[in-house]
Amino acid sequence: MKVQKWLLLAELTLSLTVFGQNYHVGSTYTPLTQGSGGCSWQTLYDPTLYKLPSGDLHLLTQGGNTMNSCTNIDSFFGTTRNQSSGAWSAMGATNCPEFMGGYTRCGYSSTVHGPIASPSVVQVPGDSRYFMAFSGGNADYFDGKIYWAVSNDGINWSVYNVNPPPGETWTPVLFGKYAGDCVGNGQHPNGIGQVQLAYENGYFYVFMSYYHYNSGTLSPVVYRFDYSSAHAYGFGPSVRQVFHNGTWENNSGQFVWSDDGYGSDGTLLANGDHVIGIYNSMNNYAFGSGDLKHDDNQGWWVRVQDWSGTVYWQTSSSLSSGVWTSPTAIGNLPSNLYAWGTGLWFGSLSGSANRMWIWMPVNNYSCSGGDGLSLLPGTLDYP
Repeated sequence: MKVQKWLLLAELTLSLTVFGQNYHVGSTYTPLTQGSGGCSWQTLYDPTLYKLPSGDLHLLTQGGNTMNSCTNIDSFFGTTRNQSSGAWSAMGATNCPEFMGGYTRCGYSSTVHGPIASPSVVQVPGDSRYFMAFSGGNADYFDGKIYWAVSNDGINWSVYNVNPPPGETWTPVLFGKYAGDCVGNGQHPNGIGQVQLAYENGYFYVFMSYYHYNSGTLSPVVYRFDYSSAHAYGFGPSVRQVFHNGTWENNSGQFVWSDDGYGSDGTLLANGDHVIGIYNSMNNYAFGSGDLKHDDNQGWWVRVQDWSGTVYWQTSSSLSSGVWTSPTAIGNLPSNLYAWGTGLWFGSLSGSANRMWIWMPVNNYSCSGGDGLSLLPGTLDYP
C-alpha cells in the first residue's frame, strides 16, 4: 500500500512562531497494528477516534491489507479499546475492513470496492448519532470527493445517497465541479484527499486538502453547513458556505477554482457561487494531512498537521473566526515517525484526567513508501 506525499511545485514556507509553551509528546504506549508485521501487505494511518455507546473507545483508520479476502485497496479498519481492561480488539492480519468503498464510478461498485480515505467522525451534543465525512477516490487514485455517512452505533454506517449522480449509488456532498472524473494518480493527485470534520455552535465544519490536477498545486479549503436534529443525515436547511477571502461565502459545495478556466478569483458564476483562487481559501490553515479536536483544558481548537517529515500544531479560539496561529513543530516526536495521517482525541482513558491524546503513524518494520505502518498512541502534553 502507498501513502502519497504530494510535493508542491511552489515553495511552501512555514512561519514558525516561537512560543514560551509548546505541545509535545509525553508518554507513549504499545503501537496498534494488524498483525506481526509485513511491509507489502499492511499499513494503518489517518485515524479518527470516538466513544461508543458502551463507553469504549473506537478507532477507525485508513489502511490497506492485501492478506484479507475482501479488498486490497484503501479501506477503513476498526478496533475498540475496552474502557475497563484497556485492551484493544484484535485487527488480525486477515481481517476484512470495517468499512469499504461502495460508490459506483471509475470502474468500482458496491462489490468491487473503490478506494476511500481519511475518515473523520464527530458527535453533536444532545444527539446520539455519529456523523462521518470521508474521501472517495482519495485524489491519488482518481478525483477525490467528500461523502457523508451517519451511524446509530458508531460501527454500522448509512452513506448519504439522496439523488446520486446518474449511475452512482452514493451522493458526494463536496467536490471540484471541473476536477475531471476518474482523473488523478499518485504523482498527479486530483480533488480532495484528506478531511477533518468538526462541530461548533450549530455548524459542521469540513476542513479539506484539495489537489489541483491542472496546476499541480494544493489548497486548504474549509466548508461549513448548518445542523438539524430532525434530518436523517443531520443536514440543516439553510447554510452552505465556503471560507473565501477572509469571510464565509454562500457556496453549493461544487468548487470552481481559478485554474479551471472559468474566470479569476471572485468571478460570479451562474449558480451564484464564486470562483475560488487557489490560495484564497483559509490561507492560515496549514497544508497537509492531520486532525482537529477541541482541547477543553486549554479552551481552544488544536490542529495537528503533517508536513515534510514532522508534525506541527496550530490553534484557533473559534472555527467560525477563520483565524489560526502559525504552525509550530510538536516536541519529542518518535524517531520512527512517518508523518502522514496523525490522529487526535480528547478524553479520559482508564480513569485518567481528561486530556489530549495523539496517534502517530510509525515505521516499526523499516518499510519504505508508507507501507507497514503502525499507530503509536501517546499523550499530547501542554505545556
